[in-house]
Amino acid sequence: MERDELQKEFDRFKSIVETNDYISRFLIEFKDELYELRNGEHPASIKHHHNNKYGLLRHTIEVCQILEKLSDMYILNKSFLLLAGLLHDLGKLYEYKIENNKW
Repeated sequence: MERDELQKEFDRFKSIVETNDYISRFLIEFKDELYELRNGEHPASIKHHHNNKYGLLRHTIEVCQILEKLSDMYILNKSFLLLAGLLHDLGKLYEYKIENNKW
């Protein structure tokens, strides 16, 4: 997926989560991090999976896709599962810094 496709999928998952009023209010606490996740260039890791530009966004989308399938298979609350998927690696936004054009 290209960046714009990843962002559209991110927006789709976020809109599903926001259908729950309680969760929507909760997401306000993470608005800056979610914005950076959607629009930044962060890798998911340095030496392992998704260790490239937009890797964290790509990883988050893949996790949410799996959770969406699980919610359909087992009749689980899709909003809560996708919330976990969107937030599960937000800490990585603070782990990596760019120095000399490298993470």
